Amino acid sequence: MNEYLTRLYRELPDVRRLSLCDKRGTQFTYNIEKRDGEMISCDNFNKNWSCRGYFSKALESLALGGKSCISNSYRDFSTKEPIMTYFYDIGDAWLLFFDFCAEIDGL
Repeated sequence: MNEYLTRLYRELPDVRRLSLCDKRGTQFTYNIEKRDGEMISCDNFNKNWSCRGYFSKALESLALGGKSCISNSYRDFSTKEPIMTYFYDIGDAWLLFFDFCAEIDGL
């Protein structure tokens, strides 16, 4: 799965980070991301993100029958950049998360 996400990431130039979680919030891949122009894989395997605002928003969307949604903007913990997270439901158990830059005044 990490190899597939790496190939997908190369096709999405505006995406800052890509990861796959189950619907309980547990991450099952590395974070695929770019830092200083280089693509890297950060080991966040088995971390649980269910307490994050973007994750609860994803679950709310699913409960209402949605297959995707985008979070409000927030500051990335590691880079401090304003980002937004988009999720896409890819089956009974999996959610694909895309982080991208949020160019919003005041954040």
